[in-house]
Amino acid sequence: MTGRKSGRGIKILGALAGVSLLGGAFLMWPTKSIGMDGPVSHVTLGKGSATSVQNLARGGEVVVQGSLRSSFDGTVFDAAYRTDSTKTGPATRPGGFYETDRAGLRVSSYDEKTHTVHLVASGMDAPACSAAGLAGPCLVPRGKDLAFERLLTQEEFAKTLTGSMEANVPAGPSLAVETPSHFLSYLSATGGLLLLSWLAASVMRARKSTKIAQVRAAAKKADHATGDDVTLKELKKKVKALVERAEHLERTRVTLETRLATLDKNALLHKQRELAGSGDEAKEVLHVIERELKEHDKLEADLRAANAGMERILAALRVIPLTTRTDRNVRVKTELEDPVDLALSELDMREEATEETEELVAKIAKS
Repeated sequence: MTGRKSGRGIKILGALAGVSLLGGAFLMWPTKSIGMDGPVSHVTLGKGSATSVQNLARGGEVVVQGSLRSSFDGTVFDAAYRTDSTKTGPATRPGGFYETDRAGLRVSSYDEKTHTVHLVASGMDAPACSAAGLAGPCLVPRGKDLAFERLLTQEEFAKTLTGSMEANVPAGPSLAVETPSHFLSYLSATGGLLLLSWLAASVMRARKSTKIAQVRAAAKKADHATGDDVTLKELKKKVKALVERAEHLERTRVTLETRLATLDKNALLHKQRELAGSGDEAKEVLHVIERELKEHDKLEADLRAANAGMERILAALRVIPLTTRTDRNVRVKTELEDPVDLALSELDMREEATEETEELVAKIAKS
């Protein structure tokens, strides 16, 4: 999983570099925000994008009108409430298309017939806005949660929506022009270029640290170790086969990781606990969720097997240069004409010659 985390980190750094560069260009142009002093402005809200009302003072009001209908189950959403189709007729309850409390807003009044919601800035923290990359308060769609209720992706859920919503900001013109200094633009662009340079080096290091890169490097050493030795000709072919098998496992590993990334096991378990003990309608949903959880576990098991296979191949490739080396079976003493024995013999012969010379000198001296 290390490769997956490092790859995710590189993507994040790349995104930051891109943001810095785009930010430098963006700062050259006027920016827009909702909620500054001036006449009322009408802003059409998107179905999937968050809208900032960060300049709205505490107690200031934003009015959201209109609704969206999902063709999936007929539910109608306005800014803060939803109207479900039930056996006894339409039923309205909280849980609209936009976050309220977690976005620094609270509902002050609501007209069910016209789907008009008056939202007031509460002055409280807005974690939903922070998650969307905006300062609070803001209008953040609950598309992810609403899609999950229907076991759909956000894109699939968005395609079921028809209708529109519009925000009216009585406290001021929602389109106020602000032009930051060119120095900030230059600083942001320079920072982006530096980050991209560092990122390029990080990408190269990350690629070398991946298992498949290690396999290819080990295979190169193994191929070199076999050389032109005729007795290792078949082994050389096996090295190529090992690399091909590793590349197949790498493709499998990437596919498995991609599929796992689309599944949120914790969210599935949470949904399973929520539906446990519910009526007969929930049993069918629970059955599908259980199947999905089982497939998630199988994906993880297959991923572990793919990683283990890569490790096994890498170990085998590392063994080849160690086993085929010419300096194996080193002996302390050679069988024929050991140089140590020869050297010691020379020393012994010198000692004998020296002793004989000393004896001869002593005899001459006595005579």
